[in-house]
Amino acid sequence: GWGREAVTAEDLNAGWKLPNVGGLAGVRLFIFVKKELLPEIQDIRTSSKFTGVGGVGYNKGGVGLSLRVKNVGFCFVASHFAAHQDQVVERNADYSTISGALELGKKGIEFTSQFH
Repeated sequence: GWGREAVTAEDLNAGWKLPNVGGLAGVRLFIFVKKELLPEIQDIRTSSKFTGVGGVGYNKGGVGLSLRVKNVGFCFVASHFAAHQDQVVERNADYSTISGALELGKKGIEFTSQFH
């Protein structure tokens, strides 16, 4: 699998840590942090939104992770949209759905307004 079990200490070179993992069926998001920064990490949040067939299909969507390091906010988002030139409308709709649905950072504030 592509979950936490797929990343070993050898992969992390003993100086890195994987504080959290997020993912959909075909989209994974791995965030690595130097071990000495772990005490400085706060407010880890993960969220995902499927946008595949009927809005529940596992093949399309987005996953995000937000955290604070030394009181500075960071947000990471990975997504998988429809392919091909004729799917622009679908991709834009999926982006809108994902950006409105991911719950990252401070609650009640859309994440796209929090991280710059």
